Amino acid sequence: MKIPTVEEIRDTVASMPKNKAPGPDGFPVEFIWEAWDVVGLDLVKAVQSFFTSGFLPRNYNATAITLIPKIQGADKLSQFRPVSCCTTVYKVIARLLKQKLKLFISDAVQGNQVGFVQGRHLCENVLLASELVNDFHSEGVTRRGCLQVDLAKAYDNLDWNFLMNVLQAIDLPVVFIGWIKECYTTPSFSVAFNGELIGFFQGKKGLRQGDPISSLLFVLAMDVLSKKLDNGAVSQRFVPHPDCSAPLITHLSFADDVLIFFDGNEESLIGILNILEEFKEGSGLSVNREKTALFLDGGCIQGNMDMAARLGLQQGSLPVRYLGVPLTSKKMTKQDYKPLTDRILSRFSAWTVKHLSFAGRLQLIQTVIYSIITFWASIFILPNKCLEEIERMCSAFLWTGKPGSARGAKVSWESVCTPKECGGLGLRRLLPWNKVLGLKLIWLLFTAGGSLWVSWVRRNLMGNQSFWDMVVGNSGSWIWRSLCKLRPMARQFVVCKVGSGITSRFWTDNWTTLGPLIHLTGDLGPRLTGLNIDATVKDALREGNWWISGSRSRNPIIQLLKNCLPSPSIVSLQEEADDDNFLWKVGDKQASSVFSASDTWLFLNPKGVRVDWFKAIWFKGRIPKHAFVSWVTMRHRLHTRDRLISWGMNVSSLCLLCNTHDESRQHLFFDCSFAAEVWNYFTSRAHVSPPIMFEDGVRWIKNPCQDKNVAMILRIAFQASIYTLWKERN
Repeated sequence: MKIPTVEEIRDTVASMPKNKAPGPDGFPVEFIWEAWDVVGLDLVKAVQSFFTSGFLPRNYNATAITLIPKIQGADKLSQFRPVSCCTTVYKVIARLLKQKLKLFISDAVQGNQVGFVQGRHLCENVLLASELVNDFHSEGVTRRGCLQVDLAKAYDNLDWNFLMNVLQAIDLPVVFIGWIKECYTTPSFSVAFNGELIGFFQGKKGLRQGDPISSLLFVLAMDVLSKKLDNGAVSQRFVPHPDCSAPLITHLSFADDVLIFFDGNEESLIGILNILEEFKEGSGLSVNREKTALFLDGGCIQGNMDMAARLGLQQGSLPVRYLGVPLTSKKMTKQDYKPLTDRILSRFSAWTVKHLSFAGRLQLIQTVIYSIITFWASIFILPNKCLEEIERMCSAFLWTGKPGSARGAKVSWESVCTPKECGGLGLRRLLPWNKVLGLKLIWLLFTAGGSLWVSWVRRNLMGNQSFWDMVVGNSGSWIWRSLCKLRPMARQFVVCKVGSGITSRFWTDNWTTLGPLIHLTGDLGPRLTGLNIDATVKDALREGNWWISGSRSRNPIIQLLKNCLPSPSIVSLQEEADDDNFLWKVGDKQASSVFSASDTWLFLNPKGVRVDWFKAIWFKGRIPKHAFVSWVTMRHRLHTRDRLISWGMNVSSLCLLCNTHDESRQHLFFDCSFAAEVWNYFTSRAHVSPPIMFEDGVRWIKNPCQDKNVAMILRIAFQASIYTLWKERN
């Protein structure tokens, strides 16, 4: 194992998240980065010394424990989550180890675990779990059960000897294991209380929440449970869920969030609990039965309750919160998405008291609110009413500062949700954005071959059918059916690069430059040519040529295929030939193996006509609140008195500043004597002439003078003048 170079250490420091609480050393990452010329060499020596000697000085591994309340009004120790604040030197070392450990972990950890493993997605577990609990509210032909396991203080109780055995079992280099062991077995702790560090004690077990490498180590430990559960199913200690035999799926995990699926019988449940008890004896991770929930499909309700009571488990009912979203057995209702709207509403309510500017409210909507929505929308096709309700709250908060009513909005939400270049604020409408994120899930069906969800869907919902033309009917959950409704939209983007021709469908996949061949020939194509609708590209070859090459038929469809089919040499007949690859192609752009939500959005929602004042408002270095008011002014949406009168309001028409002329946008900002004084004050110092018409002002501000620095100052002054005049007017 190589010792990290100066460049690797420096890049690691640069990539570390900022604005984080420092450890006992008191040095945040920002300080190390800004003072790199002064302290960088010493930091490099300290880090390289660890990797050379394998020894970690005690002060490097000192830790400040911060207690984060899990609930409001927490007053018991169990109601707090301990988060470890490590020293900067240790965090650099741990991040370097994490980068190396990532190279091993995807091969070492089974597909059931999606937490912290590169290339695996949280949404896959939610999607698969939704399929497996589908129709749990009604009694099925066969019994089905699900156990949501709660591990008591999982990170805190992990046994160090157990973890060492796990690292040795996956055949990591001895030196690397020694580095990791030194990190997790030598920490010392103090508790941060009222701004002071109290106490000093050594750790004896567990992993620190806040340590960069803890998440990967915990996932490796939990993989032992994954293997035990799979072995338990194979050795018939319990019977799996009836829909989980191929591929074998005994459970789904995201770190310590575990769902175990079985046949719903008490004998199987006892077998699972015994496996969990055996896992506890080695790992130290025990099941909290009072918080572990049992879900059974709709049968005898009293019998289900009795089973849970006998085994000391909680009787669960769907929907239940799983990985931050609802796990439901039927179509999502208003009550199911209420946690999403309530969370957004609580954010708005917390911000209402802070008297934020329009620009501040816009920034919070763009960053915080849209990230919350995107998390849900990347898993579900949310109901239209849910998205409409959220948009109403966003519009109301933007214009009034409260999430109640958007009455008095100066610009429609539809106009707000257009690109800035086209006169909007660059937000996205949620309904089309939700569909774009849904397309990524369809993309995973073609590319994420190692995903348990994809494997299960291909085996149990698609079978031998083409995804594009399969009959959905009532099969699968509501999530699956809603994804299938996006097939017409998705089909134009998915193209196939033929390798062996074994998986690409001849008729229905887009493997030629002409799109799916079934669209060229219609339903007659398979019948006339004798090639089945589900045939692969390789099936269409006969001794290195297309099967219709020797046909003498004059049928126009056969002649069309002869003329348009590419050379059969694109299909490799070698045994070691590459697999067929599916790519994402957006318009005229190069096909890519990476899904791009932004490119797909722009293709489906092309930009409109560009406004000529775009650069006058959204230039680099602008003051956000000034730019926002200037944007409203440019759109002629300020409530000047001429507009109020046009709406039938009984108000005086006179300007509130000069009280001599009728108020309009042109008068308020350019013709008014007060405005003239403001413009003269700024422009005279730059030795330029002030604008005299609003339209002239737009052209003027785009290029007020040749000197770039003066031009920037004048643009800022222009927006500041608009903002100040409007503020004074009100």
